[in-house]
Amino acid sequence: MFKWAINIMFFAGLLSAVVAQQVPRTHSGKALKHYNKARTHYQFLDYDQAASELFNAIKTDNQFIDAHLLLAELSVDRKDYPQAIESYRTTIGIDPFFFPNATYSLGHIEFLTGLYKESKEHLELFLKEGKGSKNLEEKARKELKNCEFALKAIENPVPFNPLNLGPNINSNYDEYWPSLTADGNTLVITVLVPVRAEVSFQPTRKQEDFYISHLENGEWAKVENIGRPLNTNQNEGAQSLSSDGHYMFFTACKRKDGFGSCDIYYSMKIPKGWSPPVNIGRPVNSGSWESQPSISPDGRTLYFASNRPEGKGKRDIWKSTVTKDGHWGEPENLGDKINTPGDEMSPFIHNDNQTLYFS
Repeated sequence: MFKWAINIMFFAGLLSAVVAQQVPRTHSGKALKHYNKARTHYQFLDYDQAASELFNAIKTDNQFIDAHLLLAELSVDRKDYPQAIESYRTTIGIDPFFFPNATYSLGHIEFLTGLYKESKEHLELFLKEGKGSKNLEEKARKELKNCEFALKAIENPVPFNPLNLGPNINSNYDEYWPSLTADGNTLVITVLVPVRAEVSFQPTRKQEDFYISHLENGEWAKVENIGRPLNTNQNEGAQSLSSDGHYMFFTACKRKDGFGSCDIYYSMKIPKGWSPPVNIGRPVNSGSWESQPSISPDGRTLYFASNRPEGKGKRDIWKSTVTKDGHWGEPENLGDKINTPGDEMSPFIHNDNQTLYFS
């Protein structure tokens, strides 16, 4: 979500610069007056007044393309996507070459709102026009593939009926990143819990801890804090259980024994809980960010996300396999079929050891 927000702000800023350099295209002094007032309000982040002035400008001159374009930008900032779509479409309808990037922006917003067919048409049009920068055209091609995937997924729906696991698992806090053993009888989750007052002087501070539950007579037992030494006063999360439940791999950040900003650790199940976590070490961990491990069902391959050098993009999915001498081997990038110039994260290798899920 954050990545989309960055994209929107980037294009909004670019659009503002272009609009500021254009001589407004209207013969109505009244419309121009409303437009200039709108720009002033917009610069001071007074979005409601800016929108009111733009609507007045358009009412006075409905062909005032600068006003429609600025209203589109403003509507994106307000997250009023229906209005943004309408304003971008009007802008393109008046003059598709006034601001060529508007065609991309329209396709982008249509994709965000689930209008995949319309998004596909506008992204294709943007690429056909060939007026965008290399970077923007690359983004458009990637989003076009996402559109095509979404359209195929809609045409071929998969039965999906999620069931809430109920109060024994879920609470008023955030529960996420579930990990199951292969027999489906043990569940470990990450929970975002408030930090105790004696630990932190910040009353609103929260941290990630592990909680565990077992299936009993077909029902999940009340989750319990997995306790020390796994849980600490810091964050622990993004865990992966081995298929037999004897090992847990997880992510911890900014620890004294860490190699990078975040590292992968592991712990072993013992008669009285879990062993003290151990940094998995090099070559899996590096001076970069390693996180979100997923251990294969045979326990011999570890998939994880990293922003280490020599990747395909910002964050890629990598794997390390146990060597003949029992150590973790040099990590391998999963290559172009998986990784892109963007972010690939959250790998999960299925128990069939053939199917990889990721985001």
